[in-house]
Amino acid sequence: MKVLLEDDPAAIRRVKREWMNLVMESSSCWVFSTPQWADAWLDAFKDNHKFGLALAYDGKDLIGILPVLLDYSDWKFLFSRRLTPVNGMRGDYFSPIIKKGMEHETTIKLICKIFDHFRKKGVIVFPHIPIDHPCFLIIKNYFKDNDISWVEVPTICPRLIFLSSYDATEKSFKASHRGDIRRQKRRLGKLGELSLVKITDPSEAKRYLDEFVQVYDMRWRTTGHRSIFQDNRVIKFYENLIDNLINSYLNFSLLKVGEEVVSYHFGFQFGEWLYWYKPTYKLKYQNMSPSKIHLSMLVEEGISNGLRGLDLLSGDEEYKSQWANERYKTMTFIGAFNSLNIGYHFNIKVKKWLKGKGQ
Repeated sequence: MKVLLEDDPAAIRRVKREWMNLVMESSSCWVFSTPQWADAWLDAFKDNHKFGLALAYDGKDLIGILPVLLDYSDWKFLFSRRLTPVNGMRGDYFSPIIKKGMEHETTIKLICKIFDHFRKKGVIVFPHIPIDHPCFLIIKNYFKDNDISWVEVPTICPRLIFLSSYDATEKSFKASHRGDIRRQKRRLGKLGELSLVKITDPSEAKRYLDEFVQVYDMRWRTTGHRSIFQDNRVIKFYENLIDNLINSYLNFSLLKVGEEVVSYHFGFQFGEWLYWYKPTYKLKYQNMSPSKIHLSMLVEEGISNGLRGLDLLSGDEEYKSQWANERYKTMTFIGAFNSLNIGYHFNIKVKKWLKGKGQ
């Protein structure tokens, strides 16, 4: 096995085809693992970081990939250097991308290559690794065997495995949830014909993205919290995702009442799964649960298209439990090469404080 290190982001496009083939042959078969996702993130967040792409080859065959960034963290790590995946913490699943059956040796070699390249600097954050992924225990044991201080932060990803039809799936919901979907659909339908519209044209998608951001920001202002889109780099990231994924894995849809858009969903369809990624709705329709109706129509469409299920992604919010019949668990590793790293210990205290505040 040969492991190379690329520090030029252009390498992503040079190995794009082989990278994509490897994603489909790996246990990391998620949209967040794709070169299109990494390229979109790097282009938007191109400043103030160092890029590293570890590539493992068996002869001429690419069998392993680990793309990472060394950048400056936020206040939660006391602005120390931080080593993270290129998916930028916006991806709900992460793992080294490795050909099935070759995970053990390849995972360790990729990690060693990355750590050596960055001279073991900063805090390590490996987010949202599914606990049933072949790399999970390999990474955990590597940290243990190499005296890396770390903590584990669990996350639940609720998922809905589709049944044979929409009717059968809907009947599996609690009666109160099933009844509310039907009731709100009738209420909203009285205002005009309901339609689910998927955006497939890039220029149209960017025009609706502008609306989406405005509606999303307005909702967050009512909660007293800062919207992620206050950072213009995040908007650029979403624009890049449109450019990179609109003809493949992007599922950007609108719920309309007549000609008016009442709900937006910026999500993805990858493999057999529909990803419920970033929804929002117009506040004046809040008491009619537009996102609930939007989601029900996406579920109905997904079942008719033969998908396996709906992934509601990271976060165990109460509304997700109304839909889910499976709770998929991931783990985030937060570690430090130096057990005295101040940023690492401060982050642990911050997480305990936020948990005590219910956040």
